[in-house]
Amino acid sequence: MGLSNVKDLLGHELEPYSMAVEKEKIKELAIAIGDDNPITEGWETKAFTVSALTGEGVSHIWKVIQKYKQVTSRNGFFGKRRKRTND
Repeated sequence: MGLSNVKDLLGHELEPYSMAVEKEKIKELAIAIGDDNPITEGWETKAFTVSALTGEGVSHIWKVIQKYKQVTSRNGFFGKRRKRTND
């Protein structure tokens, strides 16, 4: 199992069985990982089901990642968070 370290986008790789997952459970997981500053300026936190094994959801989440980088780069938040991570 792997979780992304960008808490504004959350991918959770499931075992190779049904992708039918309660969306509320994914939201709970996204909230549970926490952050000292969970609010990203200009972005609403989202959670998706993704399977690297079957590829289900990968193209969609990649588009969301690109949009996230575009939005947060434009408003300066991406650079601030990157700097904080690297310090």
